[in-house]
Amino acid sequence: MPALGIDIGASKIAVSASADGRVLFEHALPLDAGLPPDAVLPPLLAYLRTQAASCGGFRAIALASAPNLDAEGRVTRWPNHPHWDGTALVPLFAPLARDEIAWCDDGTAATIADAHALATDGLIHLSLGTGVGGGILFDNRIVRDREPGHLLVQPDGLPCRCGRNGCLQAYASGRALAQHLADDGDEAAWWSRAVRMLAITIANLVELFRSPVVTLSGGLSQRFPALCEAITVQLRERYLKPSLALPTIMLSPHGSNASLQGALILAGAAAPHRAACQLVRLC
Repeated sequence: MPALGIDIGASKIAVSASADGRVLFEHALPLDAGLPPDAVLPPLLAYLRTQAASCGGFRAIALASAPNLDAEGRVTRWPNHPHWDGTALVPLFAPLARDEIAWCDDGTAATIADAHALATDGLIHLSLGTGVGGGILFDNRIVRDREPGHLLVQPDGLPCRCGRNGCLQAYASGRALAQHLADDGDEAAWWSRAVRMLAITIANLVELFRSPVVTLSGGLSQRFPALCEAITVQLRERYLKPSLALPTIMLSPHGSNASLQGALILAGAAAPHRAACQLVRLC
């Protein structure tokens, strides 16, 4: 019986099912700003019910979630889509699973996916999309519920949607790029500042966790693949303490699908890092 992964991101919801290492189907729906859950979830559920009928149902389901979910799987906070607050996501999908349903932050899911692919026990992952997400794997354990996008990189800097000023997300996200281009039109200036802020963030995280690898995913990492080399140069020449080993900065092996792949791994029969997730057993 297959496992189902669901990635609920800022700009799309993607689903994929696999069995014995073979992908059975993949599907994605755009999630435009202002689109209410009633316009998105019923057709998605109808599609999944059809797929479940054709493949004999899903043994387990795992959600990689950009919105914050409570212990019942309801949206408690989602700045990108505030009209989704209170939506019961996990209860909607749970009837499709036979054994269990799990959920975690999308950055955590992406971290698990990259750690699995690279066979490492130490990793920093940054997802550079509409916002900035990510996660930390330290000593082969996920550091839960961390938000690297809200690390302060510039005191009293640009406003962030979290209500503070100077967060990494205010400088190195898709929203930050769009705002900068609207205000200034100079992409090169945005690039230079974003690289510097990312290098500062990574230097601080490496100081704490001694991570040998940093992976980047999300739309911006695909649009600007030279970010990896540019950040490496900044770390080597300006920000990383000389006594620390320079980490490998690389694009995620899963590209823009890291969170979805992490969800699939978590829904697998021998899923690692279950302690990083909320989990409900259904039988």
